[in-house]
Amino acid sequence: MKKVRGAFFMLLLSLTFFAPRAFSLDFSEYENSVLQEVFRVRLEARKFSSNSESVKFVRNSRAEILSESVMEKISDEAKITFENFFVWEEFHFLWEENPDDDAAWKLLKNQYKKCMQYSAAHLDEEKNIYHSLSAMELSNSYMPKLKFSDVVKIGLEEKKFYDLRIENKSANCTTYFNAALWYHFAPAIGGGSESKAEKYFAEALKTASTDYEKFFANFYFSQFEFDRGEKASFEKYFSAAENILPKSGFLEFARKLNNAGFSYLEYTKNREKVEKSLGRKQ
Repeated sequence: MKKVRGAFFMLLLSLTFFAPRAFSLDFSEYENSVLQEVFRVRLEARKFSSNSESVKFVRNSRAEILSESVMEKISDEAKITFENFFVWEEFHFLWEENPDDDAAWKLLKNQYKKCMQYSAAHLDEEKNIYHSLSAMELSNSYMPKLKFSDVVKIGLEEKKFYDLRIENKSANCTTYFNAALWYHFAPAIGGGSESKAEKYFAEALKTASTDYEKFFANFYFSQFEFDRGEKASFEKYFSAAENILPKSGFLEFARKLNNAGFSYLEYTKNREKVEKSLGRKQ
């Protein structure tokens, strides 16, 4: 019963986060400079040849960038936003190493809960869009631990978030990119659409202005095109990502998947199936 109540509480917090409100509040100039450092780490973490190296890099960078002196200068919302991004990165590489790592899932759960509690406590306050996007990264990764009915509810609220921002032209590159992934991964019966995914991947590329944005927009569009059998555009976007981050361990792994007939998107969605096909131990 305690476990059921806990899961229900997490769902309520998630739906509270998605409740309608404004999302246009800007970070300060200083906070935005810190945010760009966080994004730099997210990009550079993918240059290493092993997950353990990436985890170490993320942890060390977090300690350096979110030092005590920095934390004293930024808002509570900026603090939890930057922490969300760092925790997700650490979780990502721990998951890549071992998808059943209990410590990794505990790390994600604790930050997810902390983030949702913050959102519930500041329900009527204007929010920065990166706070919202960072929270959705956490919730999307935590979905395997939730009931299917809860996943559907949260997923539909997330769709509303993307649709509203795109409709009122308040979407940025990351919003388009995340929306593209949502429409790609969601089943058609639940609102998924490959045509919308393609459109939003293209918009993400069009609005990308930093190496961080250009890398992820190009890489994931390349994998989308790979799944569609569009070899020329796949190579075009993959090469663009390689030019931004040469000799990337992350890209080398993705290329191996592609050479074996799988996209990184397929790997993310059906890791066990892909690894079994490759004869790779989990």
